[in-house]
Amino acid sequence: HGSPKSGFDPAKSIKNTKLWISHPEYQKEAEEIAEKLPEYLYNYAE
Repeated sequence: HGSPKSGFDPAKSIKNTKLWISHPEYQKEAEEIAEKLPEYLYNYAE
């Protein structure tokens, strides 16, 4: 690959996870996604 991390940078991406914690207005949407698409969820160790 000629340009690693040019399209996807994990260090930047990590900042866009668990948004429902810092933005409670997303809680309802997060719950709906969890209910309808559980196979796509990441199981965070808390």
